Amino acid sequence: MQGDDYDNRERLLTEFNDIAEENRAHAKVVVSVGCAEYIPGEDNSYKRIFERADHRMYMRKKELKNQPAP
Repeated sequence: MQGDDYDNRERLLTEFNDIAEENRAHAKVVVSVGCAEYIPGEDNSYKRIFERADHRMYMRKKELKNQPAP
């Protein structure tokens, strides 16, 4: 992400998750998202950032599957 998308990333993630909830409520396709930011001094490769984002995506996926049906 860059520019306005980066500056508004929290809002974009919230909107994305709201749409996922709406789709789940209407038995439509649901996808999950995970996002992670570069941590200076801790991240020495793209892989570490990707792994954090991937973990968050799978946690969100698990959360969506474990919610009771509407």
